[in-house]
Amino acid sequence: MARDDIDFSEALRRLGEGLQEASHQPNLYDYIPSEKQRLFHLDKNPDRLYIGGNRSGKSLGSTVEAIWWLTHSHPFRETPKGPIRGRVVAVDFLNGVDKIILPLYKQWLPKTYLINGSWEQSYSRERHLLTLNNGSFVEFMSQDQDLDKFAGSSRHFVHFDEECPKSVFQECLARLVDTDGVWWMSQTPVQGMEWIFDDIYIPAKEGKKPIGIVEAEMADNPTLSREAIAKFLDMLPEEERIIRSKGQYVHLGGAVFPDFNPNTHCIPKGQFVPGPEHRIIRTMDSGYTNPTVWLWIAVDEHNNVTVFREHYQAKLNVAEHAAVVNKITKEVEREAGTKVWLTTGDPAIKQTKEHTGTSILQEYQKHGIFIAVDMIPTDRRIGLERIRQYMKFNAKSKRPHLMITDDCPHLIAELPKLKWKKWASVKVAEQNNKLEDIRDRDNHCYDALKYAMTFMADLAPNNTELPTDRTQFHNAFSDAFSPVVPLGDVDDSDDWGSSWKGASDVRSLEGQ
Repeated sequence: MARDDIDFSEALRRLGEGLQEASHQPNLYDYIPSEKQRLFHLDKNPDRLYIGGNRSGKSLGSTVEAIWWLTHSHPFRETPKGPIRGRVVAVDFLNGVDKIILPLYKQWLPKTYLINGSWEQSYSRERHLLTLNNGSFVEFMSQDQDLDKFAGSSRHFVHFDEECPKSVFQECLARLVDTDGVWWMSQTPVQGMEWIFDDIYIPAKEGKKPIGIVEAEMADNPTLSREAIAKFLDMLPEEERIIRSKGQYVHLGGAVFPDFNPNTHCIPKGQFVPGPEHRIIRTMDSGYTNPTVWLWIAVDEHNNVTVFREHYQAKLNVAEHAAVVNKITKEVEREAGTKVWLTTGDPAIKQTKEHTGTSILQEYQKHGIFIAVDMIPTDRRIGLERIRQYMKFNAKSKRPHLMITDDCPHLIAELPKLKWKKWASVKVAEQNNKLEDIRDRDNHCYDALKYAMTFMADLAPNNTELPTDRTQFHNAFSDAFSPVVPLGDVDDSDDWGSSWKGASDVRSLEGQ
């Protein structure tokens, strides 16, 4: 009898402690989602990307989502029957798992789902595994683990807390195939515009992939004071302020062409046709594993440059590319009523290939395509600055100097993604100036355009050599872009001649 009294008193004491704890620590039953958290939970897409600023509630919403799955208590979607097998991938164990994710599980998972109501009996610190009394479990992993650790048996869901390497993401997705499982990612894009932006965010926003997108700001969290938010953000540089407050994708290296906007720089298909008043330029960037790119450009007397055709293909030989280029060129010349005035491209194609004894330039010659590359400046910034100049508005023609038709989808897709290189770590970046080289990725169309733009007129305000009327325009092109002639078997001379002059004096730009 005394034993029963002791047990009853102990039970009352524990109940009192539990009630006191519940009054300070809300759990799943007290969860009231914010507007953005509710949108995340309601989204019917199988996979979801929850982007938010710091402290916007994305980790809490994602953790509650996982708890609903593990406990079969999801109010908005049906979960698989039987024990649920889940996985959470955090940045690391010390900060990501132990300091962020586990405290959320401890707080919001009701003890009635724990083994004997005990966290200690349910969670294995050695295995980083939380097992519920209904047989469901969730494993906690770190991005810095070896890739083979992410293999193993199937899972019903994976929660990625913050950005992760693409290889880790793909390995985790392989664990979802057997169960037709789902994933969601909660992140503040502090690493900038990386693979998640290109492979997940953009295709989802364009409706090309069935992935739900929820975007939240710090201000969406009703528990944060506006004063505290402002105090925190005032200490950050502008780019990082946008990332951490709004959760927006901003590459910390910065966009190369921030002025480019498809709404103002692009022309719908069929609305531009070159004519005899234009001068046609072909330009190329060579590749094999990476794509070879050819662009067709029309230039008019008002310094308007319109890129209107594109050939973009990998793993073709020169003969195959040449067949396509010649076919498109015939179509262009027939429609425009004029001949191609200049063919230019990557100066590296002059290099002789050891296994053939010829260069790519000479291989194109065999198919009637003669590419002038000697006048391409060695300073890569010249072509870059020309493109940036020509993206500005031309008051005379009421359009940007540079426009692109929708017939060039790869060029249009590349330009907004081009980013400056950035230092490998924040610590190194703080000790150095920003890097001035463009990230060497997905830049093949840009390179082709860059070579042609080195021949365009310098639009700098102090340049007084711009053609001002139709006669000057035609004379400038007649002098500078006379139809190219076959090059010799050995390209060791300047076929343009020492008297070359044109709409843009490239030699002066090179400081010669």
